[in-house]
Amino acid sequence: MAHPTPPQRQPLPEETNQYATLTHNFSIFLLVACPTLALLPPRKLDFYTIGLIGSAGLSANYLLKERTGKGVWQYVSRSRTAAGGEIISAESSTNLPTERAREFQRRLREERAAREAHDKALGVGNLEETEKQKGILERVWMGDEKEGWKERRMMEEREAFEEGKSLWDIMIDQIWEVWNWKGPNKASREPVDGDE
Repeated sequence: MAHPTPPQRQPLPEETNQYATLTHNFSIFLLVACPTLALLPPRKLDFYTIGLIGSAGLSANYLLKERTGKGVWQYVSRSRTAAGGEIISAESSTNLPTERAREFQRRLREERAAREAHDKALGVGNLEETEKQKGILERVWMGDEKEGWKERRMMEEREAFEEGKSLWDIMIDQIWEVWNWKGPNKASREPVDGDE
């Protein structure tokens, strides 16, 4: 015998407003309280700390979504596509809310086309221009390495394997090169005071 389900009632408008206010205030409380509790001694990274950080992140996401209509993930995915160069698509320009936004998007498109034309006119062989365009982090991370470093390294590794070296030997050789500054441009390094 089937039991009939009782009819569901819709919440009243004041109940909905009360719920929205409660969740808003609770999210603000969690956004402040969770990092504070995580920073109190004993400071350690365990399950509880990760839970506190996660709760603070969820409350921040809720408040951002409440205010702007978009969550953190939507902003992150949008900035990822912006970093990939896909800021503007032809079909998205018609969905923009204002004429000013459409104008700004059109100007961005024109600037990108002009920059690409300029880069094409310079040609790929202009090394000085590409060095200037490199970011500071890339210059620090990559150092003096030129284009094609991966292929050269893979060729060296292939030759080492053919000589009979193991992967462990190759790794130890690479660490030894870094430790002793024996790279292609560092072989003639002058010793500094304190070096042996």
